[in-house]
Formats: sequence, C-alpha cells, structure tokens
Amino acid sequence: MRADGETNLDRSWALLLARLVLGLIFFMAGAWKVFQLGLLNHARKYFLPFGDTFLPVWSLWTVGVIIPFIELIAGALVMVAYSRGAGGFGICSGDCHLRPSAERAAL
Repeated sequence: MRADGETNLDRSWALLLARLVLGLIFFMAGAWKVFQLGLLNHARKYFLPFGDTFLPVWSLWTVGVIIPFIELIAGALVMVAYSRGAGGFGICSGDCHLRPSAERAAL
C-alpha cells in the first residue's frame, strides 16, 4: 500500500499529462486554422455550407473566424493551468479546485 504522498504525486503527474495533451490538441488545431488554413478559408470550408439553414450567414462568418482564436488561446491556457480554479475544463476533479494547497493538506 502506498503512502498518501505517493498517491498525490501520481495523481498530480496524471493531471499534468492530461492537461498537456488536451491543451496541445486544442493549441495545435487553432494554430493550424489560424496560420495555415486561414481564417476566411476556415469559415468558408466548415461553416458556410450551413448557409441554407435557419442560421444567419453573418453569424456563420463570425463564429467561423473567431473559433480558431478561441482554440489557440484556450489550448495555451489549459497547458499553463490558468483555469484550474474554475474546474480546469473538466480535468480537475474532487478537491483540487477553489482551495489553496495548504488548506487541502489540512483536510
């Protein structure tokens, strides 16, 4: 049986790996869309085919251009653990949010 410190260390490494993998996936998808595909081409290819639906065309253009930036920025923020206090995009579970580490250790 492992000591509490080793279990917490294993959990920390697992959370770090999950956060880095998820953040890298979003960051690279956003980087590809912004720098290689292009924002307007992204909107034309993936959003404008829905122009004949009930959605207004202006909203398709807006979302199609903004989404790559959101992926790029959100991926970078996940990798640096910026939003751990707000749940870490669903990665952080249990008691790892909203409490300073000293307070968690006292529990």
